[in-house]
Amino acid sequence: CSESSSVPVDADEVPYTVENIPLATLKARKKVELRAQFEAGGQSLVSAYAPSERETWAEQAKAAEEYVANPSDEHPYLEAMCRTGETVADLATLILTNRGALQTASAALIKVRRKHEADIDAASTADDVIALDVSSGWPF
Repeated sequence: CSESSSVPVDADEVPYTVENIPLATLKARKKVELRAQFEAGGQSLVSAYAPSERETWAEQAKAAEEYVANPSDEHPYLEAMCRTGETVADLATLILTNRGALQTASAALIKVRRKHEADIDAASTADDVIALDVSSGWPF
């Protein structure tokens, strides 16, 4: 690709000229920018929780599902997490509700990422790639 275009390189939007940069390289750079946007969105979903807690989410969901399947059984993991006055049923419901909300929100992020990625892949010129705004369309 031997096209010449102007693209912002930093927050001050100082233009520089794109000359003889292969289209594949421009696309790869745009995908790095896209991944950063996607990661920022993903972090916004979970940043209120410590990584050590997030690492337990799958186990929490499994325990909540086990409670729903067999509420009369013992559920020591959930019982240990209950606040004073909170029932295991309430906690299990909260865990599964939160999981559902996270899945819905992450699916929305993935949808936008996939759209931008398809746009990058479909771009046929340097100008097409440069014109793509991968910071747009995110649900939050």
